[in-house]
Parts: sequence; structure tokens; C-alpha cells
Amino acid sequence: HFMQKLANSYDAALRYAWEKQEMSMTVHEVVLDAMIQKVGLFYVYYDYENDELCIDSQDPKSFFIAPGYSDPWKAPFCGIKERKPLSMIRKMFPEVEEILPDGEDLETFLQRGMKYGTATDTELDNYFVTLYIVWMRDEDTEREIEEEFEITTDTGEKATEKKKRKEKAYPNGKFVYFTKDTYLGTIASEFNHGKSPWVPYYNYKKPHDFLGTSEIDHIKGLIREYNLQFQKVLGFLRKYSDKNFTFDTNQLM
Repeated sequence: HFMQKLANSYDAALRYAWEKQEMSMTVHEVVLDAMIQKVGLFYVYYDYENDELCIDSQDPKSFFIAPGYSDPWKAPFCGIKERKPLSMIRKMFPEVEEILPDGEDLETFLQRGMKYGTATDTELDNYFVTLYIVWMRDEDTEREIEEEFEITTDTGEKATEKKKRKEKAYPNGKFVYFTKDTYLGTIASEFNHGKSPWVPYYNYKKPHDFLGTSEIDHIKGLIREYNLQFQKVLGFLRKYSDKNFTFDTNQLM
């Protein structure tokens, strides 16, 4: 019983997080995605700006994974492709000077009186661009760090010595952001676990395949047969039920 108080604290924290993140609705959305679209996705991350854990549902149609891999935590890269307003892109990457919305060329965009760098957020809310966010492992990129050490010389005096060493630039992976024709930036992953933030949930797991099996896959054969039989019944009723009869009205006189 000596761990009961600690267990109660963890239980209270979990209950608070569940309510704070509205997990009842999030789980419901992910389960529906799994039942309809073969797989559901949780997006788990930490919001450093608000200092809180966040768990959102991710549209499976926007997700992609490295070929040959079925587990996002083992894949060398995975990510999402979504349409986002230009105002959001400028907020995320204010150093980027120019971005063209989807389906526009620079001349047409300027003719509209629009300039990405000076337009208001309200104006940019009406223009969208396809944003790619890719999480990937990077075991090769290194950065050089210079460190200072205090040493004692042969004469007994204190001195400072500088040494350089190399370490991995992205030990926990990195997020690469780009559009169809514009590189936006690379941000080091802050997740110490070194894995992607997407967690799949399956209606029915299909071994060795990222996509699982939806409820539709199980019943679509029965539904197809039902629809064919129903069409035959309706076709028969149209042809042979409630027929029109004609007769000579002069016979009544």
C-alpha cells in the first residue's frame, strides 16, 4: 500500500489530461476513421508554448509512410500532406520571402494586388498551399561544438583551453517543411523518444501492411449482393406490377 498515494496522483493526472484534451471526442473520431478508412491516427506532441501535452486526431488520407514499412515508429520517414492557408505558413516561417498559392503564378498573383510579404493575414486566409511535413531520421548530419575547459598549466596558473567535438545534429529526428516548389525549413524534433508523433489505431490489423481492414471491407460483398437482388426485385415490380389496362370506352354505352 505504500505506492497507493503515488498511484492516486497518476490516476488524477490521467483523468485531468483526458478531460483537458477532450479525449472522448478524439478517440471517437479516430475509431470512426479506422472503421471507415482502414486506419485511424493519433497525433501526439507537446505544446511548449502552452506547456501541455496534446493529442489530436489526424486525417489518414493525408498521411504517407516510407515504402516497405508498416510501423511509423520504425520507418525512416513518414509525414502528412495538407492544404493550409498562406497566413499560417507565414506565421510558422516568417523568414520565407515568397510563396505562391496553389494554382497561381506570380504574375497573376501580383495582378490581384497581392504580395505575400505585405498582405494582411485576412487576405492570406483566402489563399491555400499544399504543405508537406515530413518526420525523418538523420544519423549522418553532424554539428561541431566548441567547448571551453579550465586547466592548470605547468606553472600552476589557471588557463582556458578550447576543444571542438562533433555530435549528431538531429539525434531524435527532424521535421522538414516544404511546398510543391518551396523549401520552408528544417526543425529538430524535440521528442526525446526519437520516434514520429503519429500513432496508428486499427479496426482490424492486417499483418505487414500499414493499412488495416475496415468494416466496409468485411461487408461490401454482402452489400453488393443485396443491391443486385434488390435491383432485380424492383425491376420485376416495375415490369409486372400495377400494369396499365386499356379498353374501348364505347363498350360502356
